[in-house]
Amino acid sequence: MELTKAELELLHQIGMGMRTVSSLAAALHKNKTQIYRTVAALVTKGFLEDIKEGTIQIGSKVHTSLLLQLLAKHPSIITPFSGSGISIF
Repeated sequence: MELTKAELELLHQIGMGMRTVSSLAAALHKNKTQIYRTVAALVTKGFLEDIKEGTIQIGSKVHTSLLLQLLAKHPSIITPFSGSGISIF
């Protein structure tokens, strides 16, 4: 499954501890609508659970947890992985 640069950047911020739509929008210089769309795509792909009252709900899947940790520690992998055709999982 491929992830876009926007999806990877959002997951990076979530891995850094940001969970609210407002904080993610500010950190990524996007509007809230763009954040909601990106979250919806990640929910469809199985990386996130949902948004409740403006807070992102992260699932308990191992691959999601590992990806969040990897992105938090090595954000420089975002560009090579985004749209590269490399399957994330």
